[in-house]
Amino acid sequence: MKKIFSTLFVAATMLSACTNENILDVASYGYLSLGLTTDNTVTTRAVQSVSNFSTWTVKVGDTNYTGPSQKFAAGTYTVTASNYADLATANASKENWGDAFYSGSASVTLAAGKTKNVTVVCGTAKNARLAVSFSLNAAITNCTLTAKKGDNDLEFNASNASTAKAYYAAGSTVNYSVSYTYGGATKTLTGKSVTLGAAATEKKINITANDNGTITISVSYDDTFGDGGSDTITIDAATGNEVA
Repeated sequence: MKKIFSTLFVAATMLSACTNENILDVASYGYLSLGLTTDNTVTTRAVQSVSNFSTWTVKVGDTNYTGPSQKFAAGTYTVTASNYADLATANASKENWGDAFYSGSASVTLAAGKTKNVTVVCGTAKNARLAVSFSLNAAITNCTLTAKKGDNDLEFNASNASTAKAYYAAGSTVNYSVSYTYGGATKTLTGKSVTLGAAATEKKINITANDNGTITISVSYDDTFGDGGSDTITIDAATGNEVA
């Protein structure tokens, strides 16, 4: 009889401990349901909800966020999110052409046994980008613009110009050269530079040529953010020299 009583007592104790643990679990932890938005103004001119942020870097305090079933001790946290680990990683991605970098944070208080919905608004891109366009006559061929990015060269040409974008830190000065063939001879204009604008802006270098053998290089801002003015460089196509 004593043996049976002892067995029942142990079982009851284990059940009590399990029940207490569940009560403690509910009483001590909260849950987080996360939403993210970005403002892709340069590309789409609209705020976008991020439907899949599995590749994003998301932290609740110092802890990586894995999903709405993850428990956190009740309390107040800062939630941070970015689509790359940092700005430098974003700028060096995609074979050094880079990508738009989005980041944001929000403060959230998790209550015991509750799920808190929070949206981190990442806003517009935190970097700037460079684009190039070509509009040349048949006498000028093989025209390329080579932009420096650290120790790397990024080549824009007529084939990739419609989609190629190079991302840099906002306000960066980018050195570049222009090379082309005219009358069977290759000419190169070197020592040129352009200073990019603020974050989430695009500067475009427009290379055009008329039938008189004159090449014009102008620099303009993306009109989404207003006209930032332009700079113009005129080149004699036959000599490759800049016209004063």
